Amino acid sequence: MNGKLLLRSVLLAFAMCLPFQVQAQVGESTGNIVGQVDNLGSGTYSVNAKSPSTGRSRNATVAADGSFRFSQLPVGSYELTVTRDDKVVARDTFAVGLDGNTAARFMLADAMAAIVVLSTRVTGDVYSTDSGLVLSADDIKVLPVAQNLTGVSMLAPGAVLGDEKFGLSGGQGFVSFGGSSIAENSCYINGLEVTNTRQGLGCGEVPFQFYEQFQVKTGGYSAQFGRTTGGVLNATTKSGTNEWEFTAGLGYEPASLYEEGRFSRGSGGLGGGRGGPGTGRVFTDSTKNENGLTEAWVTAGGPIIKDHLFIYAIVNPRDTTREFAGETSGREEFGVVNEFRRIDSSGSDNLFWGAKIDWDINDNHRLSAWGYSNRNDGTDVHYSYSGETGIIGDVPTQTRIRQRGGEAVSATYRGHFFENFTVSAMWGEIETEYTSDPESTDTCPTITDDRVGAPGPEAVGCGPGGGFGPNNDNNEQIRLDLEWALGDHVLRAGYDEQKRDSVNISQPVGGHSWNYLTLVPGGSFQSTDGGDFINTTGAPLHYANDRIFSNAALGGAFGSELTAYYLEDEWSVNDNLVVYLGIRKDQLSNSGVTNVVFADFDQEWAPRVGFSWDPTGAGTNKLFGTFGRYYLPIANNTNFRVGAGVSDVNTNYFFTGIAADGQPTGLTVMPCATGPCVSTNSASAPPTQAQFQAQEADPFYKDEYILGYERLLGDEYTMELSGVYREAGSTLDDYCGPEA
Repeated sequence: MNGKLLLRSVLLAFAMCLPFQVQAQVGESTGNIVGQVDNLGSGTYSVNAKSPSTGRSRNATVAADGSFRFSQLPVGSYELTVTRDDKVVARDTFAVGLDGNTAARFMLADAMAAIVVLSTRVTGDVYSTDSGLVLSADDIKVLPVAQNLTGVSMLAPGAVLGDEKFGLSGGQGFVSFGGSSIAENSCYINGLEVTNTRQGLGCGEVPFQFYEQFQVKTGGYSAQFGRTTGGVLNATTKSGTNEWEFTAGLGYEPASLYEEGRFSRGSGGLGGGRGGPGTGRVFTDSTKNENGLTEAWVTAGGPIIKDHLFIYAIVNPRDTTREFAGETSGREEFGVVNEFRRIDSSGSDNLFWGAKIDWDINDNHRLSAWGYSNRNDGTDVHYSYSGETGIIGDVPTQTRIRQRGGEAVSATYRGHFFENFTVSAMWGEIETEYTSDPESTDTCPTITDDRVGAPGPEAVGCGPGGGFGPNNDNNEQIRLDLEWALGDHVLRAGYDEQKRDSVNISQPVGGHSWNYLTLVPGGSFQSTDGGDFINTTGAPLHYANDRIFSNAALGGAFGSELTAYYLEDEWSVNDNLVVYLGIRKDQLSNSGVTNVVFADFDQEWAPRVGFSWDPTGAGTNKLFGTFGRYYLPIANNTNFRVGAGVSDVNTNYFFTGIAADGQPTGLTVMPCATGPCVSTNSASAPPTQAQFQAQEADPFYKDEYILGYERLLGDEYTMELSGVYREAGSTLDDYCGPEA
């Protein structure tokens, strides 16, 4: 990552990427900054470039047309400060790469102006009111289920498997609980929330050999848990003991034994091909789907200092292969299956390592630290594919370097005071990568030829095109939980905070994305900037559309800040009845690249109440019930388009020829009714809260009611009958486009 490129001046309305040509400085570890300051007022303007790491500083004068340039700067990060008559009017940070030109454009505004302690399930537990299950790793070993979080979650009542199109967890899709979507769950390992920060899809995982216990909450969870309207997956990892223990093993899941999939056709359209129901084209096809895994693991656990300091560590190299078919566009509802992909990752690029250290300072105080690296880098090779014949092309159409996984670390303190007061505090941080860049990002832009009846051969690019740029998350968490046992009451209070920062910089390979189109006689289209264009030539008109979608200028940073407070009372009314009275307050805030908040929800205290009644006092059956309101924050991926400083501009051109690399030559901007045929489908700056968030908007939330009865059937079996009612009280929608 080249650094967070954050806009700090309130006078800076927006910045956008400038087209540029890379001019190599042979033999020099330097690069250039080529800049532009728009909307100049009166006065003298200058720009200062300062390296925070070395203190090196240079000045440049802004020309009358707003341009400026810094040549051959040592590579690194530079803070650019724009001044007018020695008064700062704009500031931003840019990264200078080797042998390249960094574009820096400024548009000035008007110058005048919960940690949960898990245990194995206790038969006859009449105190719990939540729904779900608790299992140990040893329990899972004797069950015929996949040894991962998805396999464990599927054991819970009301859990169903989501579609593989949304991603995989251990070769399986993600899980939906009780009718919620697969993006509404939350996941914890050792008290650290490891839910996917960007989309909410899935969890950060560790090898199965590292897990100690699992808790799956399907509903009725207490005020300690929040930011979810689905299920809660809670796990702990193994810790060292006073006995050294070493294990080693090998695992093999052959792709050839993967279950054969199916394909589906739409109604109407083309028929024939591979047979089967339906007469339309094949639009889903999982017959080629395979997942293979070869792995090894070595673990070690034991005392560093007997009775006081312990460690458990694991190393897990993996070789994974995933193959599947799909459509290249991903935008068409019943798009034809036309692509086959093979994702491979192996060796040091797919290595997990993790460790947990526990320090028993004395009998009442423990300090724990754990962390892992779960990097998974590899190649994503694309081939042509026919859903009608099932034939895969021989030559790759594109290859992308795929970076996934990341690192996590946390430290937890737990102390017991006065025999009835417990303090638990945690700090943690997770970093995650989502980057998929083509092998070459300097040339070969996207070329698409959708012309009808065009003379000459179809325009073909010299590479896969697409976009590129860093794409990562950072989630920093702190949590404080207090518990005070006072007579018949167990009082709990806590504070929970997360700062979820994302960087997603996207810019087109080769600086452009070309699409050749045909406009029939009398046909027309609209542009946002220049109005209508009508083909009055009396013949088909071929033209080229160039879409430049980029947010590199502003740095693509966006994020959310989530805070929560909770209070809870576990009240033993008598020997047979326990009542839970809890409230939770969530504050959810989203901001963009300028650090301006564009969505903010400060909710009222949400109730979490429940009861558990043992009618006989024998601990063999119970009647229980809960009611709770649960809020779901806006996922960070929603913030990208609205908050990451995206410039999305489509320009239409006449052209006279097509070069060997597929790009048009002899370009002339098409004239629309009131100006050039240009469409700008983006805002010049991320919106404010007043612009983005409707006044009456509430965050997504659900209300849940559960009433159930549980009875022991001997020593090994339990029967439960429960009724669950869930209602989505508020939903959210977002839209970005010319009609917004």
